[in-house]
Amino acid sequence: MDEIIGMMTKTPYDTEKTTLGKTFLKSHRITTDQAIRMAKTITYDSYRLELLLYAYDSCVDPENYFKCTDLLSYKTSKDKLLDKINANSGHRHRR
Repeated sequence: MDEIIGMMTKTPYDTEKTTLGKTFLKSHRITTDQAIRMAKTITYDSYRLELLLYAYDSCVDPENYFKCTDLLSYKTSKDKLLDKINANSGHRHRR
């Protein structure tokens, strides 16, 4: 995890950070706290939201994912993330 955080931190543009993070998430499971660490490397709300929405499906503790809303500045972004969490909470717990 430290390696991807370091790579994202060194990457200058949020678009590239988001792409790098999503590539990592295709083959890794993460915790909510790790998703938060990844999102904190991103400056703009829209890119943070994009990464957080994508990362939800890789999260091993979705019951804690609501914490990620604290990273978002805009109510609309927070609402989109909460909508994703609420829409998926039923199937995630039935596994």
